[in-house]
Amino acid sequence: YLMIKNASPSERAKFQKRACFIGGKAAPAYVNAKTIIKLVGNLGEVINNDPDVSPYLKVGFVPNYSVTVAQVICPASDISEHISTAGTEASGTSNMKFVMNGGLIIGTMD
Repeated sequence: YLMIKNASPSERAKFQKRACFIGGKAAPAYVNAKTIIKLVGNLGEVINNDPDVSPYLKVGFVPNYSVTVAQVICPASDISEHISTAGTEASGTSNMKFVMNGGLIIGTMD
């Protein structure tokens, strides 16, 4: 964000346009997850409404991420970052979908 924001208009024209989708859901009692989801929404609000940055970077949150949603998102992605609490959260199923579609995975080993 800051690299794009601080660049001159001619330098910005050289940036590759990117879209970043972050998906998830939180159990009612999972306060930290709800806070992170709120943070992602706020970041998206700032980035998507910044006239200097929004032509080059978009941020979207995918609520209630599920297998059905993954069937649409995974084939169109080139990288997946999955950070889970080791041993307590499943990360394999979605990551397998990314790999089967040629995606690169960055994640925790659990």
